[in-house]
This record gives sequence, structure tokens and C-alpha cells, in this order.
Amino acid sequence: IRPQVAFTPGAAIVFFALGLGVALLGCLAPAWEAARARPAVAIKSGADEAPLTRLARVWPSFVCLALAAVFSFAPPVFELPLFGYLAIALLLVGGIGLMPRFAALTFRALESLLARRSSGSPVLALSLARLANAPGQASIALGGILASFSLMVAMGIMVSSFRVSVDDWMGHILPADLYVRTVDAGGTGFLSGA
Repeated sequence: IRPQVAFTPGAAIVFFALGLGVALLGCLAPAWEAARARPAVAIKSGADEAPLTRLARVWPSFVCLALAAVFSFAPPVFELPLFGYLAIALLLVGGIGLMPRFAALTFRALESLLARRSSGSPVLALSLARLANAPGQASIALGGILASFSLMVAMGIMVSSFRVSVDDWMGHILPADLYVRTVDAGGTGFLSGA
């Protein structure tokens, strides 16, 4: 059978419109904030974090983490761990939501620790002061690291689960009392007639 490519213009137009709509909606909020910003304030250092101040509340992140803890003990639905997947997503969202607060507390603690030591490096002191006063930039980097680490762990869990599933499937599909394999050359093992 020779496969043939079938191009359907209607589906292509729908996918193009959906992609364009998502892209426009994704850039609408930052463009609106940039258009409403006053130029004198916008060019100052740290002004890019002003739109994020409304998202600085920590209770939604704690709610996500609490729901993730509850959903991690929920039973499977139709033998699928749907609540487990939801718990992982909520854990990731809650962790990324707490990153600005975590970054600010961590860098302020490091800054005060360095301030107590008089022999500290001025470059290190300036860097920590910058990160402590603009935690949004550090939290973006830490959020990326958290997301990539979570993806790495999820891929490891998925590969391990797939291996166990294939092993169980092989045990159910091909059950036998004895398994035999062939040898290229020099094999001394054999089965007697008995």
C-alpha cells in the first residue's frame, strides 16, 4: 500500500487561525501593559516587574500545592492516574508561583550574610543586591530550571513506567514454562531428549 498525503484546506485554515489566535492572545497582555506604561518610569531598572506585582500573592501557590498533595492520594480513573497528572501540574504551577518570593528571601538572606562579612567582594555584593531587589528576573531563571528539571523527572518516570508495562505485557502475552534462545557459535548448553 502506498500512502498518499491528503491536504484539507479547511483543517489547515482552522489550525492556522487557532495558532494565530493563541499567539495574539499571548502577546496581548504584555503589549497592553507596554502601551499603558509611562516612558519615564518604564526605562528605570526594575520597572519591568511592575505588571507582575499583582501576581505577587502567595496564597494561590499554596492552594495549588495543597490541591497537589490531596490529588496525589486520589484513586485512578478508569485505571489512569488522571489525578496524579493533575497533581504534578499543580505542583509545578505552585512551585513556579512561589519562585519570586523564594528568590527574594534567598537573595536578601545572602545579601545580609555578605554584609556582615566585611571582606566580601564588591561585585558579589552588587550582584546579590540587584537580585534581591529585582527577584522577578531571578525567578524567571529559576522557574525555567524548575520546569526543565520537572520535565526531566517526568520523562524518567515515563520511561520507567513504559519498561514495567512492556515487561508485564510480555509476561501476560507470552507466558511459558521455558524460554529458549539461539546461540551464534560455541554454545555448550543443550537439551537432552529427556
